[in-house]
Amino acid sequence: MVVVISYSISFIWLIASSIILRNTVFSSELHDVAWYIATVFVMLTLPLSAYEICQHLLHYHHPDIQKYIVRILWMVPIYSVESLLALIWRENKIYIETMRECYEAYVIFCLLQLMINTVAQTDERLQEIVDTKDPDELHHMSMAKYCMKTWDHLDFFSNVRKGTLQYVIVKLLCTAIELITVKIKVPSTNNNATALATSPSSSSSSVDRCYGNEIEPLNYYCDGCFGRFDRAYIWCAMATNFSQIWAMYCLVLFYHAFMKELKPMNPLGKLLTVKAVVFFSFYQEVAVTGAVFMGWIKATQNPSSVNGCFSKDDVAKGFQDFLICIEMFVAAVVHVSRVWFVL
Repeated sequence: MVVVISYSISFIWLIASSIILRNTVFSSELHDVAWYIATVFVMLTLPLSAYEICQHLLHYHHPDIQKYIVRILWMVPIYSVESLLALIWRENKIYIETMRECYEAYVIFCLLQLMINTVAQTDERLQEIVDTKDPDELHHMSMAKYCMKTWDHLDFFSNVRKGTLQYVIVKLLCTAIELITVKIKVPSTNNNATALATSPSSSSSSVDRCYGNEIEPLNYYCDGCFGRFDRAYIWCAMATNFSQIWAMYCLVLFYHAFMKELKPMNPLGKLLTVKAVVFFSFYQEVAVTGAVFMGWIKATQNPSSVNGCFSKDDVAKGFQDFLICIEMFVAAVVHVSRVWFVL
């Protein structure tokens, strides 16, 4: 029933969006065409995700495990819908994208709990299994074992859990820093007078803003400012990058140690799926931001005088959200192909 309703809503929304596009395409071409294409992919994604989630709920035989699978599966519709909303209402995209980033952290927590509950129902039982492991099963990966101290039986599970959950804390902290610093404006000086003259808050025309020389965002977050160590963006990007690498390493280490116990749930497919969605989206965002920094992505002007100006940041963020809408359709297809349907 949920799948039928999902398909019906998707079909109605596609018809409505087609009508809207037909009436506005000649006044604001770039924006409307982009969100229409993204809408098509999102409306194809939602029924597939609804089907996979409903299958688990209908066959809810292992609640301690399946509840985490369902929470991770929700990642696809949440990502796709939030990216579409951010693409349509670009003025509020920072708040919409913040919700998406918070769910990223939650997904990593759920993946860890899914793997733990598959191996053992309690921490005590898990520690008992760890104690029976051969030391060769608990060693670090190839290169890491030469520069990192070996974790013994008592520290292994604790270190893996801390190493994974630290990403949740770092991600939420960086998101909070972004929300705060992006609202703090840089005082006007002679050095940034040119940037101020071309900023969205100035009285310059939209044409000047769209095709002018935007030096950098006039706030203390400074999205895309790779060379500004007095701004928050570069520090948040580096912290998130190292935190992600360490969290993923700890998850892989856990999988390596409990490969036999985790075999029934096909953990490798889940690790790769989450890595592709959560971690790849971050590096994709950095790549798009880097393209702005290199001057490959520029501001643009639409025919509309009302919604016609798109700064470099608007184009970059919109492109990122547009790509996520398409990628979530691919992720939904992968999920339905029974990468997750293993119970």
